[in-house]
Amino acid sequence: DRDRKLRIFPDSEHPFGDRPLEPYVMPPRQVREMRPRARRAMIRAQKKAEQQEQGGNDKRKGKKREVEAELTE
Repeated sequence: DRDRKLRIFPDSEHPFGDRPLEPYVMPPRQVREMRPRARRAMIRAQKKAEQQEQGGNDKRKGKKREVEAELTE
């Protein structure tokens, strides 16, 4: 595996003639939290929906973080 890590070169130039270059593929990002701007937008949309409902029930599906963020605003 170590020799594969050392085989990173731009374009197709590389001093290793014995093996072909393997194209490097970025692994997919693992995102647990939403970006702050998107999170605020989602919270705003939730509040708007609640106001349209005229506040029947307080229970909602979401992360604790979002609920805490709503309380602090």
